[in-house]
Amino acid sequence: GQLASLNDHKDRVETNLKQTLDEREATVGALETLRVDILAMDPKIIDLENRISVQQDAAARTKLETELAELNVKYNAMVQDEQVKLAKSQTLERYIESGKTWMDSLQNQAATQMVLINK
Repeated sequence: GQLASLNDHKDRVETNLKQTLDEREATVGALETLRVDILAMDPKIIDLENRISVQQDAAARTKLETELAELNVKYNAMVQDEQVKLAKSQTLERYIESGKTWMDSLQNQAATQMVLINK
């Protein structure tokens, strides 16, 4: 009865915990990739800014400024995505900690039931 119910609940929590761990691993991987991509954009932005600062021709300068504006939009979107992924990772980490606590609690309850059954 109660022991079977505890074990069933423990199995469900274990499955959810595994899924959450997998999701967090994927999120952290995506976050690391995004951070590398963001860092790779810095030299491109600096290069464009330098080229704009020395460009005398108005038409060429305008073209470079348009490129820089587009790059900045992309950069800002990536930074925002990074913040979202970081928040998701932190939330998943809290879920994982809660899941581990649940598992410990359910295992302790099951152990208590086993002791009571064996008395």
